[in-house]
Amino acid sequence: MTAFVLVFSLIYIALIAGMLIAMPSVVPRTLPLGVSVPQSRVDDPAVHAALRRYRGGEILATAVAVVLAVVLAFTAPVAGAIAPMLVLIVLSVVVYVVSRRGIRQAKNAGDWYAGLPVRLSAEVTVPARHRPPIVWPVLAAVLLVIATGIGIAVYPHLPDPYPTHRAVDGHVDATAPKTVLVVFLPLIIGAVISGLMALFSVFAARAALRPTSDAGVADTTATAAARRGILAALTSELSAVIAFGLSLIAVLDWVAPDSGLGARLGVVVLIALIAVVLIATVVRVRRITRPDAGQPRGAARPDAPDDDARWKAGILYIDRHDPALFVPKRFGLGWTINLGHPAGIAIGVVLLLLIVGGIVAAALGVHAR
Repeated sequence: MTAFVLVFSLIYIALIAGMLIAMPSVVPRTLPLGVSVPQSRVDDPAVHAALRRYRGGEILATAVAVVLAVVLAFTAPVAGAIAPMLVLIVLSVVVYVVSRRGIRQAKNAGDWYAGLPVRLSAEVTVPARHRPPIVWPVLAAVLLVIATGIGIAVYPHLPDPYPTHRAVDGHVDATAPKTVLVVFLPLIIGAVISGLMALFSVFAARAALRPTSDAGVADTTATAAARRGILAALTSELSAVIAFGLSLIAVLDWVAPDSGLGARLGVVVLIALIAVVLIATVVRVRRITRPDAGQPRGAARPDAPDDDARWKAGILYIDRHDPALFVPKRFGLGWTINLGHPAGIAIGVVLLLLIVGGIVAAALGVHAR
């Protein structure tokens, strides 16, 4: 079990770290670390220094998480499966906040936007005409149906009571009466998550565009459409990956219910496949959606307005005058909630309560055990 915890920890650490280190490469050059800068300043020494500081800090945070994962895997496997990821996330947030401060200080000290022509700012959106890829949700449904068929075939031969939890050393420490819900729970979870991913891909494909890059109007629309298409493809692909991973876990547990093979191998395969999909997405974003791709350096065109005041730390968007509930992220892919919108505030509160409730429930569960 120690080896499994270590491999599991190292996989998700590599996944998270890779995404964080690559993030500055997939956002517009005029939004380094979520700070709005004019085109004439994208190569400013302060910007390059901040990006180097960010990447170096992320590498250091990753190294700390790896060392922690190795130590805990041999001393406290339960903590080793969770703590390194939490430490990496916390350190990454600190690195991000500290690194972007250098750009903001140089921008404010030099008054970078003084006298520069900017585009008129308006809450303009473009109707969506993109269709999400259907092949991946269909594949997800097929995989779940096949796994369900296998489950129906082996159900009479499964032990009763049925193993529902394993300790860190691999032995079964919790069972429940064999029922359809207990036996098919991984597939039910897989169906729900895959279905939500498929629905989100439809939403992503049909969401109205709000161009945000620094190119011309036609180029910003094309860039926004490309980013929207990639996000729709990502969520659609994840629906199939999650369905496959959870189906694999369920089938392996049915074939060898006393070995724990499903939890050990299935989780590793699932995380590895998610990593492949995310890496491929980063490559596609890097190749297609860079707003300056194909644009001559120094081309004269108005800058996007400086809207840093709407963004807290470049992550939280708060504008009570903006009617949009969802807006494109400045640092990352997809959309974020407008916390100045009444519905956005409600969604934010619900999400916060869910996170806090999950942490409290997990802590109470560990204490009870």
